[in-house]
Amino acid sequence: MNLEPRSHIGNEDFIKLNWLSVSDRVDQVTLCHVFKMHNKLAPTYISEHFSTASNADSYITRFRVSGNQSGEPCSDTKRYSLPGVKGFGQKTFAYQGCYFWNSLPQFVRDSTNVSAFKSNAKLHLLERP
Repeated sequence: MNLEPRSHIGNEDFIKLNWLSVSDRVDQVTLCHVFKMHNKLAPTYISEHFSTASNADSYITRFRVSGNQSGEPCSDTKRYSLPGVKGFGQKTFAYQGCYFWNSLPQFVRDSTNVSAFKSNAKLHLLERP
């Protein structure tokens, strides 16, 4: 890119370079921390505020029902229940981590190692509107 000094780089330039925007990069870092926590690669204190959706309550909701035809409760332990917070509480790591993690497609959550997760998460973040 032939840019003058102090030139502005817009979203179209980020897309050309296959870069994430700053906010998407922050989301990616948050997701990587949750991935490490989920796979027990992070310190245990990080997981204190996270509970799996299957352990959250005993009600069968759309969130807990899998995509199969039987309507059995979902055994997907890779989803987390959102903490009940309002206002600035929705900006915490616990809330944002659960929210972004649950919004990921299954193939991203099923990644086997950190580098595969990072690349799959980046692809997902680049494709979202």
